[in-house]
This record gives sequence, C-alpha cells and structure tokens, in this order.
Amino acid sequence: MNLVDALLNADTNAILAEKTKEYEVERLSKALGEKFVLVLKSIPAKRYSEIQNIAVNIKSKKKSIDLYKLRMLTLNEGIKEPNLADEKIMKKFGAKTPFEVYEKLFLTGEITDISEEISVLSGYDEKEKEEDIDEIKKLIKTDGQVQIMYWLFKKHHMRPLDFFNMNIGEKTVIEAFVLQEIDDIKEENRRMKGG
Repeated sequence: MNLVDALLNADTNAILAEKTKEYEVERLSKALGEKFVLVLKSIPAKRYSEIQNIAVNIKSKKKSIDLYKLRMLTLNEGIKEPNLADEKIMKKFGAKTPFEVYEKLFLTGEITDISEEISVLSGYDEKEKEEDIDEIKKLIKTDGQVQIMYWLFKKHHMRPLDFFNMNIGEKTVIEAFVLQEIDDIKEENRRMKGG
C-alpha cells in the first residue's frame, strides 16, 4: 500500500483531531489545595503563523521578535480549559484582558513552560527549534533589543522574558544602563592599555 492509498483509507477524524494535553501548574495546585490543571490544545498552522507574524516587530531594516507577545498569544489560543478569559475570572483578578489574567496568575517560567507545551502540541519540533536558535543568533548581532537581552542574560543572569515583561519606561532605563555599562567597560579597557 502506498501513501496515497493509506491516506484514502485513513480515518480523517483521527488525523484531523485537535491534539490536547493536560498540564498541571504545581504551584497553583499547592496554593489552591486542589489540582490546577489546564487543558492545552494544538494551534492550527495558519493561526500559529499569524501569531508569529504579529509578534515580529519590523522597524526600518531591523526585525525583532516580541517574545512576550508571542507567548501571550500562544497561551490565549492554546489554553482550552479553563476559560481564563471568563468575565468573572478577569474581574476577580482585576484584569481587563486575558493577557492580564495570565500575567497575574502565572509566573514568568510558567508562562514559558505552558507556551512551549502548546508549541509541541502544535507540531513544533527540534528542527524548527534549531532554525529559531540560528535566527536568534543572527539577531544577537543585528537587533538592538536582542543584543541588550543577551547582555543582560550573559552578564546579569536576567531572563529575556523578564526584560520583555517590563513596561516601556523600565526597558528604556535598562537599555540606558546597559549602554552606559558598555561605555564604562570600554573606558576602563582604554585606561588599562594606557590610552
């Protein structure tokens, strides 16, 4: 039997079925005294592509990826249950949007882990991960914000998502601090060389 015959004889419902997975947020289970289990679902290819495009910032010739936006949109599309966009839940947490609920409910690492689980359900594989790593390495050399995140990660052990979660004012101050730190290091190196 060839592949065409196999596809023609296949149960299309099984092939096209939405993939789901239960994911326990252990910290919240402990806090609530009962299991806090999310039902995660795969995101269709077209929508996943739209999410990725929404998360790309293009300023003139520079391109950067807004990881915060990428992860929040992934959570928004990939958390099937419970409905965290429910008006009662948003009111309880003082949130105006589902993104604000996710920010208040989950820690940074939990957001990353949940987003990655949804990505795996959606068919994101190691080959794509390697391609993304190569793309990020290129961005480290060309994109100002990615360079700053790399510096903060390498020199100050700050996770990129922590930087992305900052408001614009905080980001501006941190960027200024990093640039000043780099200038200070250059000046110190110049003095050490006797210049």
